Amino acid sequence: MNETDAHYLKLALRLAARGAGWVSPNPMVGAVVVKDGRIVGRGYHRRVGAPHAEVEALRQAGAAAKDGDLYVTLEPCNHQGRTPPCTQAVLAAGVRRVIIAVRDPNPRVTGDGAAFLASRGLEIETGLLESEARRLNEAFFKAVTTGLPFVIAKAACSLDGRIATATGESQWLTGPAARAFGHKLRHQADAILVGVGTVLADDPQLTARLGAGGKREFGRGGQGPQAHLQSSPDPPPPTPYPGGTGFQPVTAEGEPVRNVEQPPPAVLSAESRENHQSELTENRKPKTENRFKDPIRIVLDTHLRIPLTARLLHLDSPAPTWIACTERAPAEKIRAVEATGAEVLVLPEEYGRVALQPLLELLGERQVQSLLLEGGAEVLGAFFDQRLVDKFYFFYAPRFVGGRGAPAVLGGEGIARLEDALQAKEIKFQRLGTDLLISGYL
Repeated sequence: MNETDAHYLKLALRLAARGAGWVSPNPMVGAVVVKDGRIVGRGYHRRVGAPHAEVEALRQAGAAAKDGDLYVTLEPCNHQGRTPPCTQAVLAAGVRRVIIAVRDPNPRVTGDGAAFLASRGLEIETGLLESEARRLNEAFFKAVTTGLPFVIAKAACSLDGRIATATGESQWLTGPAARAFGHKLRHQADAILVGVGTVLADDPQLTARLGAGGKREFGRGGQGPQAHLQSSPDPPPPTPYPGGTGFQPVTAEGEPVRNVEQPPPAVLSAESRENHQSELTENRKPKTENRFKDPIRIVLDTHLRIPLTARLLHLDSPAPTWIACTERAPAEKIRAVEATGAEVLVLPEEYGRVALQPLLELLGERQVQSLLLEGGAEVLGAFFDQRLVDKFYFFYAPRFVGGRGAPAVLGGEGIARLEDALQAKEIKFQRLGTDLLISGYL
């Protein structure tokens, strides 16, 4: 491994991670331009529709990019999408060498960008830090190659594996640092899924609530690499896109773009503010302070038992709410739920509940690349039983709950023989305050 090249590619990977949560269904990409041993440009893909990382870095470099080296975490695109081909920008900049961490798995791109640049006389190198680059975009790689979302299981439990007491009390097993980490996972995921039992028991919002200090609260425990780097030039104003996630466009700083047809709360009349707040409970106030992206909210609800007063049906959030049921759901209740603004997904039934594989296929069609499972125990158990989980984050509080009636972290059918148990791989341990986070892959 060339240590100099590895150094600049690691910097590009840290830049790319800044796009976590904002760029899906596109991949996170970072780029660095180096001339005579000096960084002259850097950039990353900030959001859907914004300039790609290579374009940002080359714009910052300007004329200094000529005869320089471009380090990029993913193969430059050579096709017209929401933005022009990056290969044209690379050619126009006059760089002499392009170092690519990993080729793009997208059939429209794979090998084409690198081959096109090589045919124009540029020196192309690929494969350096490839495994790190794949991990950074693991959800994108799975979605593009299989059409299915990358499934992440998240749970908080006691040391003896209980998610609640025998009486159902569960808030809060873990401390503030672990809960903040969980909200960051929500920000990074395209969608979050729970069962209707969780809605009935906890009435959750399923939003990403991090506040202005969110970055500081995670410290070194964040999901993706962070670096205090000089910012690239701000991209042009964002434009909406017709993707299936329905997320509101964001500014370069990561804040939602205000709807110009809706005046900010400060300029609303006192009567308007009072009427608006009277329609919401205290916990449903608009999250105007939220600088992070809410995931799509999905509820598994075979018979459509969700109360029409559930908080997740009455949120001021740009992300949609989808309720997955079967044909056994009453037509009248479907109409009532949809009247709240949620979408009801009627799916096939399997084992007396919503079939999971058809659900994942539908989510893939809607460009949901990452799905965060937050329970309850039966939902998690069903996904584990069917071997549908790709990655897990289990938070353990330093407590013992006990009790025959206290629910365990995994329900479902389980296994009859130990040799059939799922084997975790690439396990990591991390302290979050007084809690322990164990993560890995399946």
